[in-house]
Amino acid sequence: MKLTGKADQSALDLILTSRDFPLSGLSAELPAQLSSLSMNIDAALKGALDNPEAKADIALSPLKLGDENAPDITVNIAATYKDKKAIANLNGRGEGIKTLAGNITLPLTLAVQPYQLDLSNATPLTGKFEANLNGN
Repeated sequence: MKLTGKADQSALDLILTSRDFPLSGLSAELPAQLSSLSMNIDAALKGALDNPEAKADIALSPLKLGDENAPDITVNIAATYKDKKAIANLNGRGEGIKTLAGNITLPLTLAVQPYQLDLSNATPLTGKFEANLNGN
């Protein structure tokens, strides 16, 4: 992983990149289907400490939706945070996938200084998920 940029008392301008980062290297215990995954990520956190904006593009592969004989798929996630709203879009591709897509929007307050991470109860999250898989 590579983290570049700068941060001072008033603002952030940080970029995180990683290629082929093995999730098995994390200290968390993962389900068997996730233990062989690797992650590519391009992420940025920029703006004022009390109201930053974030963006991340993440690719996870190879993911198996079944036993060890199931074909590998890749899941791509594009996420943003701006104006107290987090949005994530998910797309999957690989053998046997006709459609694998989803999105979610949720109210969220994020601040670095003073630190705040708050999921609002006032506005519910919204989302959609679609899957059309060939089960051959």
